[in-house]
Formats: sequence, structure tokens, C-alpha cells
Amino acid sequence: MNALTEIHPLKTRADSACDLTDVWMEETDPQNERGEACEAYFTHDGRGDAFTAATLIGARIDTGHRAYELGRDEVLAMVGADEVARVEALHLETQSEQEARDMAPCYRE
Repeated sequence: MNALTEIHPLKTRADSACDLTDVWMEETDPQNERGEACEAYFTHDGRGDAFTAATLIGARIDTGHRAYELGRDEVLAMVGADEVARVEALHLETQSEQEARDMAPCYRE
């Protein structure tokens, strides 16, 4: 493996991911002094093609100089349980809307 190869253990376990930078910054660095970016990873629960829950399993924080991953418990400690629950609900809604668009028939004139 060369130095440019990146390993993302959370990403390999996740069913989906989303940019959580705004929430992360609001909760941990309101003045944006650190300029961190945050990508959250989720697993899905459900039946068949549809899923009924999105569970945050962790996040990857990129400082611009280095990146590190935090597990669910660490994210909970940083942003709080209410914020994690809100993000999970929003992610579920967003993913469900995307799936509905993806499954919609396409018509061409």
C-alpha cells in the first residue's frame, strides 16, 4: 500500500453517507476557526428495497491537514443525542425521497 492510499473503516461498513459539515461546525466550532469538514456514515434497517431507519455509525473529520474517524459514541459526545437523532431522521427522509425519484418512471418525448 502506498502513502496515498486511504483506508476508511467506517465507510466500508456504511450503507450510505452524507455531508455533516454544517452540523459539525455549528456544534463544535461555531466560528469555523478550524475549518473542518465532516462526513457522516449510516447503516440502514428495513425490508426489501426500502429502509425504515438510518443509524449513524460514525463520522470522518477532515481538518485539511489530517483526517480521523469517530465512532457513534464519540459523535454523540460531541454533538449530543438530540442532534444525532435529528440528523438520522433527516437522512432517512432524504434517502427515501432519493429512492422514490430513482424508482420513478422516466418519460421521454
